[in-house]
Amino acid sequence: MYDLDYTLKIMDKYCKEAEECYEKEFFVASFILYSAALEASLLALCFIHDRQVRRTNEYRETKKSSSRERGFFLDFNLKQLLSIAKKLGWLPMGEIVGETKDWGDWIEGSRNLIHAARWLKAKAYFGNVEEITSPESKDKYKEFVDMSRRAISEIKKKIYKEI
Repeated sequence: MYDLDYTLKIMDKYCKEAEECYEKEFFVASFILYSAALEASLLALCFIHDRQVRRTNEYRETKKSSSRERGFFLDFNLKQLLSIAKKLGWLPMGEIVGETKDWGDWIEGSRNLIHAARWLKAKAYFGNVEEITSPESKDKYKEFVDMSRRAISEIKKKIYKEI
């Protein structure tokens, strides 16, 4: 089953676990979980704004290639969700991310840290593997988590205001 209520439960579960990790100073785990929550929030916004989403190229392309009879939103990958979010103006949040040039790149880059290969590739926001695995990187990840916490807070306000 898929719907807005379940998506919000998933988002809230990610946020709760991210917060537990944050309190224990497991900042990388917290960061990745908040990024997953941000991805869930984009899916929630698709359910809220379904008519607008159905007019996008991403929706039409996904529907055409999907094996589903319905529930095409579930086939969106993160890149498509971000593209829809940009087109529909859901993420005008440059002030939350500070120097980040592209909010979508931030979400995609942070969520993808769950994959080991991402740690081995230099990224604009996270630096190289020597920097991001050093003991001194803890403060840097705390800063990243704090940005993600603020972002998810703002997105949650938007979601709950609109439902």
